[in-house]
Amino acid sequence: MPTIVCKPKLGEKVALEDSRTGAFVGRHFGTQSSHGAAVDLLVPGKLDDLRALTFEVLLDLVLRMEPVVTEVRITADDDRASDVLTAAAERIPLERVGTADGSLSSVAFGVGQSQAPFIEVSDWSVGFNRTVPAGRTSFIAGPFLGAIEASKYVFLRAAHRCGFRPIVNARIGSS
Repeated sequence: MPTIVCKPKLGEKVALEDSRTGAFVGRHFGTQSSHGAAVDLLVPGKLDDLRALTFEVLLDLVLRMEPVVTEVRITADDDRASDVLTAAAERIPLERVGTADGSLSSVAFGVGQSQAPFIEVSDWSVGFNRTVPAGRTSFIAGPFLGAIEASKYVFLRAAHRCGFRPIVNARIGSS
């Protein structure tokens, strides 16, 4: 499977103090890390319409995780993955680069069954690390809900790779 490497560049368009991701990280994890993490998106097999939509939504969400995510590596069997990235570049600033930054810690996640943690979807069903039965329709709730849930997992793992730890509020749960 060929790998496409890109770097999100939303931070060049949105100042860190205006970034929702930066504000969230600052509020819940403290100061900014001096480095980000890479996300390896694995897309094995053919992309049917529901998996392609899941991949597209998840890619959009991951590209918006800058400054936590500073590199996205897409490894895919299907040539449509490159088309999805090209379409994403029209919505979110990014730069395709030739090689991955080996100094970054990475989080691997699959859209479709893979060796890494993965998501599988059908019309209304979402499976994490398990396949789901084929749906009866081409309803798109599964891909959107699945991509949103997968992005939470990816974000928290990437933040952890950057050395962020959640801030514990002593008032929570106290009498």
